[in-house]
Amino acid sequence: MEELQDGLYQYTHRVLQVLLQESVFPDAIQFGNEISAGMLWPIGKLPLHKDWDPTDHDITQEWENVVKLIQTGIQAMDDVLQDVQISLRPTRPRVVIHLDTGGDSEFTQHWMETYLALQGTCDIIGLSWYPMWHGTLEDLRKNIDNLSNKFPDQEVWLVETAYYWEGYCAADDPECRAKFPFPLTEQGQSDHLGKLRDMLLQTKCRAVFYWGSHWTQPQKWFRSEAGETWEDAERRALFNRTGHVLTGMATLAGHSIE
Repeated sequence: MEELQDGLYQYTHRVLQVLLQESVFPDAIQFGNEISAGMLWPIGKLPLHKDWDPTDHDITQEWENVVKLIQTGIQAMDDVLQDVQISLRPTRPRVVIHLDTGGDSEFTQHWMETYLALQGTCDIIGLSWYPMWHGTLEDLRKNIDNLSNKFPDQEVWLVETAYYWEGYCAADDPECRAKFPFPLTEQGQSDHLGKLRDMLLQTKCRAVFYWGSHWTQPQKWFRSEAGETWEDAERRALFNRTGHVLTGMATLAGHSIE
């Protein structure tokens, strides 16, 4: 565990030093991505969301490890700032805990209660929510409202979301189609984002980040080591295949996009 913590500390410290030198220090930092099942497995592995038992309140060693790892990253961030002359020191970034459970209020509350009980710290609870994986808009609203009430010291952000303007469901798959409240078209994407925006404005959610908004023509610029181009992501971007902006961008922004 100590070796892993040291590696995490050194990596975080080095990356943030580079950002500081380039004058692009972030306003917020999330330590780990969608960490409902922990991070840096196996040492920081938590039960998968689908395997969670709401009656199990035991604090495992893995839970303690997750908190220690996150706090190690936070310490590295603070140490980078401490090395900067006070007059030149940027504002301390806010710490985001990012969970991929936007539609599950009970699980998200339990996760945060456990994390905070173990002296974990954060400023923002970040949620992922996609209709094909995380339930309905109403599920998301209930989660945001509950988190805002249960954890008044933390803001709630929607840090990942997207909606398809094409594809995903086969034409003969009504069960898949039923997960989407609007057609998988440009207009359907726009209508969904309008409804999402209106709902979020009625909650205490303070920010929304659209995942993969730029993901157009991935075969020209993205390829993983396995040869993937993630063309599926292109079908939920905010640009079409020729790079032209879709109407959903203006809808989500609440004003026209030139």
